[in-house]
Amino acid sequence: MERGKIGLITPSITYSKKGSSFDIKAASLYSAAIHISGNKIDIGFSDPQSGELLHIDQYEKGEPLDTQSLINTLTQSSLCLGLKSAIKNTFYVTTSRFSIVPSAFFTVETISDWKVHSFELEESEELISKFIPEIDSHIIFPVSSILKNELKSKIGHTEFGHHFASLISTYHIYYRETVGSQLFIHFHSTQFSLALFEDEKMVLFNVYDMKSWEDILYYTYYCLEQFNFSPSQTKINLGGYFEYISELTTALQRYSKHIFHLKAKGIDSIDATKEAKLLSTIFNLQCG
Repeated sequence: MERGKIGLITPSITYSKKGSSFDIKAASLYSAAIHISGNKIDIGFSDPQSGELLHIDQYEKGEPLDTQSLINTLTQSSLCLGLKSAIKNTFYVTTSRFSIVPSAFFTVETISDWKVHSFELEESEELISKFIPEIDSHIIFPVSSILKNELKSKIGHTEFGHHFASLISTYHIYYRETVGSQLFIHFHSTQFSLALFEDEKMVLFNVYDMKSWEDILYYTYYCLEQFNFSPSQTKINLGGYFEYISELTTALQRYSKHIFHLKAKGIDSIDATKEAKLLSTIFNLQCG
């Protein structure tokens, strides 16, 4: 990502649906989604009626983004215009610091109780809760107060969501009719999320740190063993960009027969050299 004048920051990768009439000046017609992972920012615009992704820009920096770099990028002139005008802006986070509370146990006081007893919040953080209707639960997670206030001040209507809720939405939109055992792995920059489903029932979701593809292999089969899932009969779905995906796939094939690389709806005219990186967060952007 270019540093210096805000107006000079340009996306490292851009995708627009073939034949799309997307125009950032007419952003009031679209929903916008923002996703951060390590040193990357993905900003996508979709049709709020169909959920179809129309346009996505990916901005990349050499080192992890600090709060001010993130704010500078999101509030540069051209992006700010689109985000200010969009009928909905959703900012997705991937932090592993989250908790799920069933609706039956969730009250207004829950946030305050968890802030004191369950989260080691920094002074610049606050807790947010979002309802996940598919599992009748609330997700509680921290966000930067500085970022939240800056976005509200410079862009306006910005909601915060979590990758977990997006993954659940993805599953219910595309895979709800699928029966049997399924495992979903979604890669982030230094972490990956793992979810286990038995038919429509989710039996596990967690976020793990990863330093190599061996870490992913270990946690995958450890989770399958703990929940008595058959490695050979469980469908493994891989989503997101991972540098060593070929090594991981080869290792998984030793024990598993059904391995799929997730593809998002509508991505049929994208440069093959860009596809993998854009797919790293495209599900979040579609399901927002």
